[in-house]
Amino acid sequence: MATIARYKPSATATFSATILDAAGNFVPVANISSATLTLKRGETVINGRNGQNVLSMNNVSINASGGMVWLIQAADTASTGRCEHRAEFTFATTGGEVIKATHRMYISPTLRLASYEDVQTLLGELSESDELLLEQLSDALTDRIERYTGRKLAAVLGTTQYFSPGDKRQNLTPQHWPLKSVTSLHEDLDGEFTSDTLIDPEDYYVDKDNGRISLRGGMSFLGGPGSVKVVYTAGYDDIGEVPMDLRMAASQQVAYAYQRRASAGIASESVNGMSVTRYVEDLLPALKVALDHFQPRVVL
Repeated sequence: MATIARYKPSATATFSATILDAAGNFVPVANISSATLTLKRGETVINGRNGQNVLSMNNVSINASGGMVWLIQAADTASTGRCEHRAEFTFATTGGEVIKATHRMYISPTLRLASYEDVQTLLGELSESDELLLEQLSDALTDRIERYTGRKLAAVLGTTQYFSPGDKRQNLTPQHWPLKSVTSLHEDLDGEFTSDTLIDPEDYYVDKDNGRISLRGGMSFLGGPGSVKVVYTAGYDDIGEVPMDLRMAASQQVAYAYQRRASAGIASESVNGMSVTRYVEDLLPALKVALDHFQPRVVL
């Protein structure tokens, strides 16, 4: 048995499966003599799960009908970027049979701009096996949109960004979007950023609509390499916060890519050992229009 599903980094989740023997009959827990779980990213063991005993312990339960539930822990999906964790289950039965099952965990921090349900609404009924492909297409589209706009859309809380303003620059455009709040703003040519270099919030304006931070009174930022430090919160927490015009346009783009997946214009590449299909033709006009608002605009 082999399965695959998408997870957010450091997220908890539940994975369910049914343990079946070679004849296709479920195997009750009473007929299982041992059960182990090995979880790896490449050759690296994750969360200490290396041949770990999971016979109704260590976050795994098995019932009398052969049903298995794994309560996935945050440490099981811990990652700083997109990757794949591979969970290998091995069950030995009292009759001497060895049953193996693999669960591939596609872990992605990318904010999906088009959900499976959104695309399904456009295309009609789809099979469950299409869900991960559509999620990967949506991830790939988000990557492309972020390169196209120069913005990062996934939520960040208290992230730090350094700027090297040019002469007479009165505005800064943080990379993450939308800009929700600024925790602190420092400027220091020496890059020490002590309490003495903190700028009073009354001396700058946070333009959330355009994602800019501007000094008041016609003042300019200190021009120099890494002379300004900003700590801020920005981005969308989930797809429900994404503006509907962007969400619909992204869904149309993913639906179009899905329909053309077997033709030219689709390229496949390996991402951390996992094949990801990417749409490589131009963005659809409706999506470009929806993205106009996200383009950083340089204001001096």
